[in-house]
Amino acid sequence: MDGKAHAGVVLRPIAEPSEWAAGCPSELLAMSRLPRRSGDARSDGLLTSNGSISAFLGALMDERGAERVKAGGCGNKVLMLLEQRGGAYVQDRGVSRWDTCAAQALLEAHGGVLGKLDALLDDAAAKTAAALKPYTYTAGAQNADFVAGRARLTPYNASPAAPADAVKSGELAQDVAHVQPYSNLNGLVALRSADDLDAWRNAAIAASKKEAPQYN
Repeated sequence: MDGKAHAGVVLRPIAEPSEWAAGCPSELLAMSRLPRRSGDARSDGLLTSNGSISAFLGALMDERGAERVKAGGCGNKVLMLLEQRGGAYVQDRGVSRWDTCAAQALLEAHGGVLGKLDALLDDAAAKTAAALKPYTYTAGAQNADFVAGRARLTPYNASPAAPADAVKSGELAQDVAHVQPYSNLNGLVALRSADDLDAWRNAAIAASKKEAPQYN
């Protein structure tokens, strides 16, 4: 609705009983059924994928003095933020709108924030949580958040119109027609608490001066 994430539910279906969180910021609704896991609290941990990570994320952990917490799934990582099993989830590789829409709404309802990484790195704009620009959640044939020259083409974000050799070599996307409409191409930052924005932004800016985000 109007391109914004208004409400969402994220479920861990494998757990028994199932674990979930829901939220709607405009209705002040924040609900969850998440277990307390003793010994898992990592309030300043950085949630990452289970696989390899970029040099930028390595530099970010160094700047922040953060422990790496490996986990799969965007929605699962947001639930882990609510469980205090990490303080931030930062990603400079691509995910999709369906990975972040519900996650953003419920995280905001629980006092967190989720937005684009490139906005976090804009020292002039990202002064408050509200300045963390969210992705645009609207149906359409073109990517509403496309920035020419920002993201590299991959088999996952390239549209059928993208030149095969440009995808194979990972060239920077210069034409919105060459990327999928629902690919998140601007990176991702999710924080358990909006109050932590300044600290993570400063660390991310410092890290980006050492190692550029991949945006792939």
